[in-house]
Amino acid sequence: MKMIQTLKNSFTTPLPNSGLTEIERIAMGNLIKVVEERLWIAASHPKKPAPIDGREFSTTLEEVDVDLINKSIHVVKQLINQNTDEST
Repeated sequence: MKMIQTLKNSFTTPLPNSGLTEIERIAMGNLIKVVEERLWIAASHPKKPAPIDGREFSTTLEEVDVDLINKSIHVVKQLINQNTDEST
């Protein structure tokens, strides 16, 4: 019975003490990765960045990556707007 309850909680309980849902946490993590990559590129300018953490630099993004980034931006903007509305 305990295992079933744990599974149920994993789909319904937000992260403890964070106040963020799992989707919001993932969206923020995605955007942090994009920002880190942007800084990685800028630090190497005008040369091609050296590989880092096994990742090679690419001048293009896959359509699925662009979609994921845009969805993450949308989620984080909603979170910011929600928190702004609650604080006023």
